[in-house]
Amino acid sequence: MTALFLGAGASVPFGYMTTPQIFPLILRELSKNNLYNKFNTETENQRRREILSGYLNEMLSGLEYLQESINQSKEYTGDGIFCMSDVEKNLPLITEVLSMLDFSLSEEKSLTSRLSGYQLTEFRQLLDQAISFLIVQVYQERYEKLFPANKSVTGKFIQWIIKQLQENSLGVITTNYDIGIESKLYEYYQSNILKISNEFDFGFAWRDVEPGTIHDRAVSAKVRFYKLHGSINWLYCDVCDHMYINFEGSIVHQAYKKDDDYFSTCHCSNRQLRSTLIAPSFVRENHNPNIVEVW
Repeated sequence: MTALFLGAGASVPFGYMTTPQIFPLILRELSKNNLYNKFNTETENQRRREILSGYLNEMLSGLEYLQESINQSKEYTGDGIFCMSDVEKNLPLITEVLSMLDFSLSEEKSLTSRLSGYQLTEFRQLLDQAISFLIVQVYQERYEKLFPANKSVTGKFIQWIIKQLQENSLGVITTNYDIGIESKLYEYYQSNILKISNEFDFGFAWRDVEPGTIHDRAVSAKVRFYKLHGSINWLYCDVCDHMYINFEGSIVHQAYKKDDDYFSTCHCSNRQLRSTLIAPSFVRENHNPNIVEVW
């Protein structure tokens, strides 16, 4: 078996962000009124942007005075390297922001006198949604548009992975949320659910999106793809404890819809599905048994 251990560096050539870039990107998208676009109606997206902006300014005093400098930052260098201004380099990491929130919630201690427990929970949820938005909408779309030459680099890597798969079995352990690599494997399998269910092991039993069939773990898997921190093409039901996997692309936005519909609810009970992403925080509580099974 060929085994790969992948972290954030493996996703950068596909157009995805690294941890230091997340918080500056959230602030940039907030200032441009782009954050959460396509997740809900524009009225709902704007409402969420205003709430998140208020919470950030309450938590990080003086942040609003840095916004003009952040707005003027250049996005990329000529060779596709993400640019961060000196102001952005000195911002707290998203890890630090999330960790403060998570500690406050776990200890039931408010960060300020003006933020209630409910508001802290909402604040935390809005940051999760913002991270998902960046992964799904912003980075990959812009990068592919601005720097198509990088596709040749990623293409060679994918070709090498498929060659290993053809010659032997393949094992991948990754901390990344994105589907830059496995989406190419799904294309290789032509997104054939029956073949994938027989040859892929994700570390847990799973449902397909339609008609919601439950697939047990593959007994003789040819590909073992274990994602330690969740994935943008997974959703979770906290009633039946099953995970949905979509082989056509991301579905994480379904978890953030204001109004439930067929695509955002589980076949078991019409319960709204949840994101599986485990955010980069030093204080972590994971209640998803499927992720625990992967670990």
